[in-house]
Amino acid sequence: EHEQRHRAHLSAYRDVIQIVCDYYPKLTPFGKYNPSQFILSSDKQTIDGNGNCNGHLIYADTQWNNGAGFTRGKWSWSVVALHTAYNEQNPPKTGDDNDGFSECFQSIGITTLFDPFFTCGHFPNNNSAIHSSHYQGHRGKWKHEEVMTVVLDCDAHTVNWYKGLQKVQTDVIKPNIAYFFALACCGSKDWTKVRVVETPLELLS
Repeated sequence: EHEQRHRAHLSAYRDVIQIVCDYYPKLTPFGKYNPSQFILSSDKQTIDGNGNCNGHLIYADTQWNNGAGFTRGKWSWSVVALHTAYNEQNPPKTGDDNDGFSECFQSIGITTLFDPFFTCGHFPNNNSAIHSSHYQGHRGKWKHEEVMTVVLDCDAHTVNWYKGLQKVQTDVIKPNIAYFFALACCGSKDWTKVRVVETPLELLS
């Protein structure tokens, strides 16, 4: 009888875990962006530059969160950098250290600013109205085919960045305000190409 109850409890536990996994979005697509600067794929998972050379904000989708930023809990967003048409048309010379990464702005992080038409450099600067924190991937820090994951822990007031499964940066953030996941990327045609991917399970604990 004890073994039967144990099996029943285990089965119920697995059912709850499955429900949570089914409800929690495994992949968060791109949301707001400036359409004059980027082209978004029909599945909202890949974005290409198609504009000018400034840092332009691309946000993670917020529809499932009722369009609001994050103020509580632990959240993540994962993005992979891809080879661009520029890289294919301009292959590096032997020994060129510039092989395999973006030639211009390509940062990922969180910000309280929610404005896809805002232009910046690497990321919106902190001031009295804007609170931001980012990982600057320009010039070799975020190479092509590398997955960058941002893990925002609103309760612990921290944000962590992972390259694959390796933590590369930790910042302390201002509490009790709403943050949005965002990229700041160069809009130049054929210089930016990124795709959202599922966050590695090892980083969801």
